[in-house]
Amino acid sequence: MKPLHADNVDKFSDALENIVVLLRTQGTLNELQPNSSLYMMPLEKTPEEMLSQYYRWLGERLKPETLEVFKDWILDETGYRVKAAEATCIKGLKQTKFKALHTDDRWKKAKVQALCFRCRSNTHKGSSCRRFR
Repeated sequence: MKPLHADNVDKFSDALENIVVLLRTQGTLNELQPNSSLYMMPLEKTPEEMLSQYYRWLGERLKPETLEVFKDWILDETGYRVKAAEATCIKGLKQTKFKALHTDDRWKKAKVQALCFRCRSNTHKGSSCRRFR
């Protein structure tokens, strides 16, 4: 799985949820345990940064280390990643599309939505943008 891409995390969480449901339906609960090969496979595909977040989450919530708990964490993480990806859009207009717009069109969109012309933040205007100095 490619790290930090909301679409990839979303697909991964869907596949993981299907696996857990299938294992529960078939009654093979031993495959949900941390020493099983099915538990290890998704962990091996998970980027190190995300794994550290997972282990921290486990410790903070005193959760057992199982495939089902990993699935729950991935579902939560997917929601956060999708929300973050949406936050980088201007009402559905991704940053690459925004930058591809003609300067006049970018100015209009930024002005209408009270955003910084350079980075699209709503906390300041272009003249005080720290990203582009």
